[in-house]
Amino acid sequence: MAQFAAAARGIMRRHDDPLTLEAVNAYFEEIYWLKDDALDAKGILKRIRGRGDSLDFPFETIARLFRVIETPLVPVIVPYRGSDGRDRTLDALIKELLRVERPGVLARRLQPYIVQVSSNTRNSLISAGAAEIIRGDDFGIQFVLLSNEDLYSPELGLSSDDPTFKSAEKLIW
Repeated sequence: MAQFAAAARGIMRRHDDPLTLEAVNAYFEEIYWLKDDALDAKGILKRIRGRGDSLDFPFETIARLFRVIETPLVPVIVPYRGSDGRDRTLDALIKELLRVERPGVLARRLQPYIVQVSSNTRNSLISAGAAEIIRGDDFGIQFVLLSNEDLYSPELGLSSDDPTFKSAEKLIW
């Protein structure tokens, strides 16, 4: 953080107006120079330098190393019932998922009911019995349904801090 502040101070000393295009360009050139190793921590740029003439780029290696989001997220189907709580579309889609042979089209229809979470979060939900794998023998862990509906609200989204949470209303017999 101190490096960024020092870079900004240096730019302000060299430019009357720090918001000019030249000043902004100078700032980012300096920041990228300072952070060169951190920005290319996996050495992807080093692997392609000097190969422009031959176009002999290591695409397979780059594809394996490069991730826009480093921690992969995985899907969990949440029980969204519409703004009034009466929509039963998801129930019909789950019934169909239980009998379909090829789930490709159905997976696209389930997209509005999916939230992305870390694999650790999804595993915690499954371990706590708050989520269940649908047809794991057929589809692996592609379809995981949040079975503890108290963990999801349309206003707040999925709350996975305590996978065993139950609303007080549901604890009363």
